[in-house]
Amino acid sequence: MPRESRRERTQKAQKAADIERVRKWIVTTAVASIFPVIAILLVTVRKPDTIAYHKAVCLKEYRRAEGTRMERVRSAILIGSGMAESEDQIFSDTVKRYREHRSALVRLGYLEERVFVTRPRSASTLAYHLRVAAKIYFDEEDSLPFFDATPRLREDDEVRVLCRKQDMPRVVAWMQRDYAPERGKKEVEVRDLIPRL
Repeated sequence: MPRESRRERTQKAQKAADIERVRKWIVTTAVASIFPVIAILLVTVRKPDTIAYHKAVCLKEYRRAEGTRMERVRSAILIGSGMAESEDQIFSDTVKRYREHRSALVRLGYLEERVFVTRPRSASTLAYHLRVAAKIYFDEEDSLPFFDATPRLREDDEVRVLCRKQDMPRVVAWMQRDYAPERGKKEVEVRDLIPRL
C-alpha cells in the first residue's frame, strides 16, 4: 500500500475544508434568506376581521389604558429599553389601537352609535349622567369597555352615544326618560311632555 505524501494529505485536508466552508456558506445563506421571508409573512398576514378578534383586542387595550400594575411595569420596561419615549406615547398608542378596533366593531355591527338632541339640557351634563348610569347598570366585563357618551364638540345640545347593539334600547329608554330625542327625529316640545288631565 503506497503511503500518501504530505502534499496529498494537505490537499485532501484543504479540499475537505473547502467543502465544509461551502456547506456552511450555503446553510448560512439559506437561513439568512428564510428569516426575512418568515418575518414578511408574519407582518403581512392579515388578522382576522371578526367580531371576536376585534373585541378581544379592544378589551386588552381598554385594560392597558386603565393602567394596571402590570401595565406600569410594561411601560417602565418599554421606556427603559428605548422602545418608547414616554408614558404619554405609550398611552396615546394604546388609545389609538383601542379606537381602531372599536371602529371595526361599529363597522361589523357589534357596536351602535347614535346622536341625541339634549335640548333643553346640557349635553355634557347628560353625557356625565349616562356614564354614571352605565357604570351602575352595565356589566363591567362585556358592556362597560365599549360604552361611550360624549357631547358633540360643535354643538352643545347633542350627545353621541356608542355602546353594544343589545345595550342601546336601555340607553334609548334613559334618553327618552330625560326627554332627549334622537337626532333627525322631531324634538319633543315641553307641552307634549305634560301629562293630560
